[in-house]
Amino acid sequence: MQRGNPYCHIAHRTRFGTAVILWETRSDRPMVRQILLSRPGLPAQTALKDHFPDSVPSSCRLIDDLAGRIAAFLDGADVRFALEHVRMDLCPPFQQRVLLAEYGIPRGSVSTYRRIAAHLGVPKGARAAGNALATNPFPIVIPCHRAIRSDGALGGYQGGLVMKKALLMQEGVTSMSGAGLCHRGSTIKKKEIFHRLRSSALHSFLTSIFSLTGSVSLAINNPTWSNNDEQNDPFEKQLVVVELHRRGSLAAIRTSID
Repeated sequence: MQRGNPYCHIAHRTRFGTAVILWETRSDRPMVRQILLSRPGLPAQTALKDHFPDSVPSSCRLIDDLAGRIAAFLDGADVRFALEHVRMDLCPPFQQRVLLAEYGIPRGSVSTYRRIAAHLGVPKGARAAGNALATNPFPIVIPCHRAIRSDGALGGYQGGLVMKKALLMQEGVTSMSGAGLCHRGSTIKKKEIFHRLRSSALHSFLTSIFSLTGSVSLAINNPTWSNNDEQNDPFEKQLVVVELHRRGSLAAIRTSID
């Protein structure tokens, strides 16, 4: 980063148009201030010129790697991002809480603005949660496309609704509902899985996920199974592998079914 210039940026082509990473150096560390997505009628480069006209084109290894990972994510790869190099401290406290909650939603699931607000102890804060996500400075790194309205409507998205729907579909979300449906393998409702999975440690772990998404993704031997298929009940098997993505890490928990 050149001294005397407050911010640097890198523009990277993706399948959804150019994405721009605005960054700076703090304590000799590259830190991301904002990620700009292109949307219909407003390319990311235009937004950059409008809001950060003095930014200079520059990059480093970490920013180059982040740009490549964002492009891979947008191409459909299962990429997990860390938050250690994003300026979360620039966000107001409530927005930070909303963004961290959104960051914990697993790939293949959706939550709602109302559910997120309730999870944070603000049951009437759906609009505030929606506004916090609408101004998310780090889209993709913090996957705000995984939040929708309680009526199943997509809500808003910085990259446009076409992009939001495409991202959800490529992650396997085939139904937009307030319950937060998963597509990987199958979706088991809370009362069913709590009834069948006896592990207290697993119960505690799933509770935190259910508070946001209301669902859990099961990886089973027959991925075509559905809740209505009584002749192919996966719970007849002796072992089910539960796969959950929590705050960027994969947790695979094996538990016997009685």
